Amino acid sequence: MTASLLVWVAAATVLQSDRLAVVNLRATFGELGPARPDWKIPLGDALHIAFDVTGLTTDLAGRIRYRVRLEVENSRGERVFAPEPGEVELLAVLGGNRARENLVMLTGLEQSPGNYRLKLTVTDLQARDSGRREVVAMQDFTLVPPDFNILRVQVTSDQAGQKPVPPLGGAGQTLFVQGVVVGFQRDTQKRHGSVLVELFIQDETGKTVSARPVPLQFPAIPPGLDYVPIRFDLPLTRPGSFRLVLKATDLLGKKTATVTLPLLVHDPLERRP
Repeated sequence: MTASLLVWVAAATVLQSDRLAVVNLRATFGELGPARPDWKIPLGDALHIAFDVTGLTTDLAGRIRYRVRLEVENSRGERVFAPEPGEVELLAVLGGNRARENLVMLTGLEQSPGNYRLKLTVTDLQARDSGRREVVAMQDFTLVPPDFNILRVQVTSDQAGQKPVPPLGGAGQTLFVQGVVVGFQRDTQKRHGSVLVELFIQDETGKTVSARPVPLQFPAIPPGLDYVPIRFDLPLTRPGSFRLVLKATDLLGKKTATVTLPLLVHDPLERRP
């Protein structure tokens, strides 16, 4: 786990809107994952932030250029994090003047829990009208003390976890669900931990569709290892709308933790009108 907050910026699809604004600001599971239920982030987790920037100026070549600055304040109004702003240049091949952004802040287990506020400042580097050049958005969030939990959950297209993707794909494709488990208890003699992690697949109604959960067992986690990485292979064998339920059990501490993600599988060979 890293001890500091880090940030990087990635731009995505460009669409159409008519004024400079930050919209659809949300915390997500992973870079391209679904929205979290709230802005309460366990220490040690990754806070992924997704939002759209609307109303950007497009030049004659179809390019948009803008800068994103992120600042974080604690509950006393003190600035605790302010990385160098990132500049983005995109060719709007799909047309429009709207871009999607993804930021990530990695938190450490030793950081102070409490209430924080993030400030996003987006500057349109091509806008001629000063009133359309800059926009600011604020969002409060809370870092909660660490406990037994599943953190840094995301879906990827590779086993190494370096290529995040949305939780959707085509039948015949294989995705991978990644994460880490932290906060487990240890025995008093060898200082070993013992954790069971299971993956359940449900349909839209919550009914389990797999014959049995897919297990990952960690019977003797050695001293000095404060987290265990997990990865589940996810072959997409048929189209449909599903839920992925990750359940971790601390076999010594008698605690459980769950994370639920949606999964949409389509048939790439299906004929459409």
